Amino acid sequence: RDFRSRLIAGLAHVGKSANRQLSFRRPTPRVPVEGTKISAFHGTTAAAARAIESGGFIPSKSGMIGPGVYCSRDPSKAESYGDTILKLEVDIGKVVVIEYQRHPLQQN
Repeated sequence: RDFRSRLIAGLAHVGKSANRQLSFRRPTPRVPVEGTKISAFHGTTAAAARAIESGGFIPSKSGMIGPGVYCSRDPSKAESYGDTILKLEVDIGKVVVIEYQRHPLQQN
């Protein structure tokens, strides 16, 4: 399936509160393996979710490890970025693990 059809399927899971509608257990493996697919969550506003549905994601110009679209396997973390949660199917590419503040790969 192409990105748009996967996004539309993910938008079917939009909820107003991950803490009430979704349960979370630490995934295994803890660090996803390159080349696999995982379910992940993206927190945003309702207006931004509609814009994502109509035009797709626009990668940020900056972020903790540079430009990109950020998501989390923890819906509670995604919820901290907005009250509308998108459930995504993510193809894992290069994996970067940052487990402490001021890690050398962090950009801000």
